[in-house]
Amino acid sequence: LHGNGANNIVAVGLNATALRWNGTAWSSETLPNGFTDDLFGVWMAANGNTVAAGGRGRILRYNGTAWNAQTSGAGNGVTFSAVWGSAGNSVWAVGSGGSIRFWDGSDWSAQTSGVTTDLLAVQG
Repeated sequence: LHGNGANNIVAVGLNATALRWNGTAWSSETLPNGFTDDLFGVWMAANGNTVAAGGRGRILRYNGTAWNAQTSGAGNGVTFSAVWGSAGNSVWAVGSGGSIRFWDGSDWSAQTSGVTTDLLAVQG
Protein backbone atom coordinates (compact mmCIF):
# COMPACT_ATOMS: atom_id res chain seq x y z
CA LEU A 1 0.00 0.00 0.00
CA HIS A 2 1.45 3.36 -1.01
CA GLY A 3 0.23 6.68 -2.32
CA ASN A 4 1.08 10.31 -2.91
CA GLY A 5 -1.92 11.73 -1.05
CA ALA A 6 -5.20 10.87 0.60
CA ASN A 7 -6.94 10.60 -2.79
CA ASN A 8 -4.39 8.50 -4.71
CA ILE A 9 -3.34 5.23 -3.07
CA VAL A 10 -2.47 1.88 -4.67
CA ALA A 11 -2.71 -1.53 -2.99
CA VAL A 12 -1.37 -4.74 -4.56
CA GLY A 13 -1.81 -8.44 -3.82
CA LEU A 14 -2.18 -11.98 -5.02
CA ASN A 15 -3.34 -13.04 -8.49
CA ALA A 16 -2.30 -9.81 -10.20
CA THR A 17 -4.43 -7.64 -7.95
CA ALA A 18 -3.93 -3.88 -8.04
CA LEU A 19 -6.47 -1.48 -6.58
CA ARG A 20 -6.57 2.33 -6.55
CA TRP A 21 -8.22 4.51 -3.89
CA ASN A 22 -9.53 7.84 -5.21
CA GLY A 23 -10.58 9.27 -1.85
CA THR A 24 -14.06 7.75 -2.07
CA ALA A 25 -13.80 4.16 -3.29
CA TRP A 26 -11.39 1.41 -4.36
CA SER A 27 -11.34 0.35 -8.02
CA SER A 28 -9.46 -2.37 -9.90
CA GLU A 29 -6.50 -1.31 -12.03
CA THR A 30 -6.06 -2.65 -15.56
CA LEU A 31 -2.75 -4.50 -15.71
CA PRO A 32 -0.95 -5.61 -18.89
CA ASN A 33 -2.79 -8.29 -20.84
CA GLY A 34 -1.82 -11.76 -19.64
CA PHE A 35 -0.21 -10.59 -16.38
CA THR A 36 -1.19 -13.10 -13.68
CA ASP A 37 1.60 -12.91 -11.11
CA ASP A 38 1.26 -12.04 -7.44
CA LEU A 39 2.34 -8.54 -6.45
CA PHE A 40 3.89 -7.94 -3.03
CA GLY A 41 5.38 -4.44 -3.09
CA VAL A 42 4.32 -1.06 -4.41
CA TRP A 43 5.75 2.47 -4.31
CA MET A 44 4.35 5.72 -5.76
CA ALA A 45 6.31 8.84 -6.69
CA ALA A 46 5.03 12.34 -5.95
CA ASN A 47 3.88 12.68 -9.59
CA GLY A 48 1.79 9.47 -9.38
CA ASN A 49 4.16 7.22 -11.32
CA THR A 50 4.07 3.86 -9.55
CA VAL A 51 6.17 0.70 -9.41
CA ALA A 52 4.81 -2.68 -8.30
CA ALA A 53 6.83 -5.89 -8.00
CA GLY A 54 6.21 -9.50 -7.14
CA GLY A 55 6.47 -13.10 -8.24
CA ARG A 56 8.62 -14.51 -11.03
CA GLY A 57 10.87 -11.43 -10.99
CA ARG A 58 8.08 -9.30 -12.42
CA ILE A 59 8.01 -5.52 -12.12
CA LEU A 60 5.24 -3.25 -13.40
CA ARG A 61 5.43 0.51 -13.84
CA TYR A 62 2.47 2.90 -14.01
CA ASN A 63 3.28 6.03 -16.05
CA GLY A 64 0.20 8.03 -15.10
CA THR A 65 -1.90 6.47 -17.84
CA ALA A 66 -1.22 2.71 -18.01
CA TRP A 67 0.65 -0.13 -16.31
CA ASN A 68 3.53 -1.58 -18.34
CA ALA A 69 5.71 -4.64 -17.72
CA GLN A 70 9.37 -3.88 -17.07
CA THR A 71 12.37 -6.14 -17.68
CA SER A 72 14.03 -6.72 -14.30
CA GLY A 73 16.49 -9.36 -15.45
CA ALA A 74 15.84 -11.25 -12.21
CA GLY A 75 14.34 -14.39 -13.73
CA ASN A 76 11.33 -16.50 -12.80
CA GLY A 77 12.96 -17.85 -9.62
CA VAL A 78 12.97 -14.47 -7.88
CA THR A 79 10.07 -13.06 -5.90
CA PHE A 80 10.25 -9.36 -5.15
CA SER A 81 8.73 -8.54 -1.77
CA ALA A 82 9.15 -4.76 -1.51
CA VAL A 83 9.73 -1.59 -3.51
CA TRP A 84 10.84 1.87 -2.41
CA GLY A 85 12.12 4.97 -4.16
CA SER A 86 13.35 8.46 -3.40
CA ALA A 87 12.35 9.73 -6.86
CA GLY A 88 10.99 8.41 -10.14
CA ASN A 89 14.55 7.71 -11.31
CA SER A 90 15.77 6.12 -8.07
CA VAL A 91 13.71 3.05 -7.17
CA TRP A 92 14.79 -0.14 -5.38
CA ALA A 93 13.16 -3.59 -5.45
CA VAL A 94 14.27 -6.36 -3.07
CA GLY A 95 13.35 -10.00 -2.75
CA SER A 96 14.21 -13.65 -2.50
CA GLY A 97 17.77 -14.92 -2.40
CA GLY A 98 19.13 -11.47 -1.55
CA SER A 99 17.98 -10.05 -4.90
CA ILE A 100 18.18 -6.29 -5.34
CA ARG A 101 17.30 -4.33 -8.47
CA PHE A 102 17.73 -0.56 -9.01
CA TRP A 103 15.73 1.61 -11.46
CA ASP A 104 17.63 4.66 -12.75
CA GLY A 105 14.75 6.03 -14.79
CA SER A 106 15.69 3.98 -17.86
CA ASP A 107 16.66 0.45 -16.85
CA TRP A 108 16.62 -2.01 -13.96
CA SER A 109 20.09 -3.19 -12.93
CA ALA A 110 21.20 -5.95 -10.56
CA GLN A 111 22.87 -4.87 -7.33
CA THR A 112 25.02 -7.08 -5.11
CA SER A 113 23.55 -7.56 -1.64
CA GLY A 114 26.20 -9.90 -0.30
CA VAL A 115 23.56 -12.22 1.19
CA THR A 116 21.44 -15.10 -0.04
CA THR A 117 18.63 -14.71 2.50
CA ASP A 118 15.32 -13.27 1.42
CA LEU A 119 15.04 -9.49 1.68
CA LEU A 120 11.55 -8.52 2.82
CA ALA A 121 11.57 -4.74 3.10
CA VAL A 122 13.34 -1.65 1.79
CA GLN A 123 13.01 1.92 3.04
CA GLY A 124 15.11 5.05 2.83
